[in-house]
Amino acid sequence: MQDCARKSEEPTPDRDRAEFGYHVMGPILVDMLRRLSAHLHAMRDAYAPVVFFCSRGGLVLRRTLDIYAERVGLDLPLRCQDFMISRLAAFRAAFQLDPLAVAPLIEVEFAGETCSQAARALWNVTADDDSRWNAPFTLQRLLELTRDGRLGEQIRSINDAQSSLLRRHIDLLRDGNPRVLLCDTGVFGSILRYLQVGVPAIDWRLILLFRANYKRIPAPHFHSTTGIVSESDVYLPWRSHTAVLLYWQLIEALLEPALPSVRFYHAGADGHVVSDLEIPGWQAQLEAPARSALAGACCYLRTLTPASLPSIERLAQRAWCRLRRMIVFPSARDVSLLAVGSRSLDFGRDEVVRFTGHRDGPGRSRRERISLAANSMWPEGELRTQLTRGAAPVLLAWELSRWIRALNPW
Repeated sequence: MQDCARKSEEPTPDRDRAEFGYHVMGPILVDMLRRLSAHLHAMRDAYAPVVFFCSRGGLVLRRTLDIYAERVGLDLPLRCQDFMISRLAAFRAAFQLDPLAVAPLIEVEFAGETCSQAARALWNVTADDDSRWNAPFTLQRLLELTRDGRLGEQIRSINDAQSSLLRRHIDLLRDGNPRVLLCDTGVFGSILRYLQVGVPAIDWRLILLFRANYKRIPAPHFHSTTGIVSESDVYLPWRSHTAVLLYWQLIEALLEPALPSVRFYHAGADGHVVSDLEIPGWQAQLEAPARSALAGACCYLRTLTPASLPSIERLAQRAWCRLRRMIVFPSARDVSLLAVGSRSLDFGRDEVVRFTGHRDGPGRSRRERISLAANSMWPEGELRTQLTRGAAPVLLAWELSRWIRALNPW
């Protein structure tokens, strides 16, 4: 994480992105790390938990936190570990012990899909040849299908083995500590709920940068979850930092390394548990890519000194306001800077969603282009892309409607 933009170089799209990382995402990243550090320091006591930084974004977050602490002269008071985990891996443990306790979560995940598609994603098992598995997915139907038959036996065997390896991974990392504090980027915290159900002997807590119930389902784990930057479920125009809830993939793209999500574990030769994320050279992938927004942000991070602490909040507020403007009222240049490309759906799937900042082909009406934008991962950026002229009034109307809904939630 050492690549810093040089102002003497010729402007290029990559250099612009690194400059954006330095001037905008840098102060924002430092603000998030300041909050995280303060939260961890507040937990120093005789019952201090071990901190599990969750893959994938948490792995990068941990390393930037180390840089922050070194630069401003703080000690990290808690024992920290890299935790190789995903929603998929955590779900299997819950499915083994009490699947009905996580029914709302998993049914949202596979809404509109079949039990066969769920089996392929959850256990890499092909069930297409059995017509019973082609029925619409519900958890109850999945439980019935996995209770008997060859496929059911195969799935139970895989699920039991993977759950056992996950619990072993957890036990090796916590080293007897009954309290574990998970640390991840955001925003719903499904992993915590799955682990509370699947590994109930441990006292689990979770820190997220942003906590939001965007799924609109019961979230009992929120009692054990803290959002250190925001706990708002929606974007509130007067709170500039909540604008990232309109385009959360931007934060994901900033902090998540180019590594696969954890799908399976295996036992290593030394007795440790190894995930399929840990490909050869995986630790090098945690470094910021050259000329990326993260590289620029880390360059800014390295300028800090202990004397920087009093000004962090003020500079961050300015950067959050600037980022809100770029997300809510983007220019064409903002779209090119903030476009995240492809983002994986994960949870055992290979499908991706994309935001490239490229205009759709000719032939679409204005109404069709607005509809296309409204369904994008970043509607405002898509609208600016699709409407080369006339985007501003629509963006203003969208923002006014959000003000009205936020001020009159009922």
